[in-house]
Amino acid sequence: MTAAADKTLVAFGEGLHPFGQNRHGEMMRFDQALHGVQRSDLEVADIESGGQIWVACPIGTSGGFLVAKQAFSKDFLNNQSPQGSNLTSFRRGTIIKIVALK
Repeated sequence: MTAAADKTLVAFGEGLHPFGQNRHGEMMRFDQALHGVQRSDLEVADIESGGQIWVACPIGTSGGFLVAKQAFSKDFLNNQSPQGSNLTSFRRGTIIKIVALK
């Protein structure tokens, strides 16, 4: 959890999605009374989250954050690859997102 320039709190977390086995990451921003004022999804379509946020750091004075988290290709997780060839997508990697505060 970190404080933004406007004295709000920003928290990043990763957990199991309530309707399945997939992991899901979010950013939450809270006002000084700890009421949620912004929620941002940290996922990328067709890429599975690895369940760990490695970095969440402010970007200069813009009010945004750079977030890096572990990722796996769905092909790799499902052991799907064309017979006799390498996977055409990555196996493991990193999801990098820039989250802007509103």
